[in-house]
Amino acid sequence: MSAVPQVQVSSDRWQRDLPITQGRDPDVVQEKISHVYAYCAAALAATLVTALVCTKIGFAAAVLSIYTSGNLAITSLFLLSVGVGLIIAMHSAEKGSALKKGLFGGFAVWQGILLSPLALINAPMFVVATGGSMLMTGGLGALAMTMKESFEKYEKIMMIALGALALISFAAIVVTPLSPILHEISCVGGFALFSAFIIFDTHRARSDAANEDFEPIDHALGIYLDAINLLVRIWEMTMRSKE
Repeated sequence: MSAVPQVQVSSDRWQRDLPITQGRDPDVVQEKISHVYAYCAAALAATLVTALVCTKIGFAAAVLSIYTSGNLAITSLFLLSVGVGLIIAMHSAEKGSALKKGLFGGFAVWQGILLSPLALINAPMFVVATGGSMLMTGGLGALAMTMKESFEKYEKIMMIALGALALISFAAIVVTPLSPILHEISCVGGFALFSAFIIFDTHRARSDAANEDFEPIDHALGIYLDAINLLVRIWEMTMRSKE
């Protein structure tokens, strides 16, 4: 009998300590976040399958040849524009529509094509990296849901850190003498930063879950991109450890 009041007090306290969910049933918020992570997990699975299929049919080798063709700037701009176009179309699509879900799935497949050279180089390691990314994303998401303090207040700091990481990554390409150390900073720093972004994006989703027009796919996209960045860095660090 004593267990029932204890659960109720715990639920009430959770709502008081997290004002962003005040007035909203915590179970409803939890359910909405679970939908976000379900979409994210499905997208990561689609990316993994796509990359492995591309490796089997020889398409990954063609993608790798494009990367190494010497026109990296033009190629990157084209690939980025396709991805950005899919994201814009996804955000413009009607909430909960089949089109929105299809565009999200298409974006996940597109990422699988882009990452297929990693699977071509070492397919087992790519599978391990994807699994590691999934586990870390799920674990950090679960941790974020237990935190009373929201990472949303650190948004400016995290955006500055993201800009600095982009500059370091670019410098690692153009400043050849410093490439090894800059690439190491980009890899390790990116791993830490995108881990923090998973918590940040989960907190943002948790905050928005109080709204009736909550759209899980929009939030799943951000967490999915965080997970993809973790995947790449896990793959890189694991490959280096094997050298």
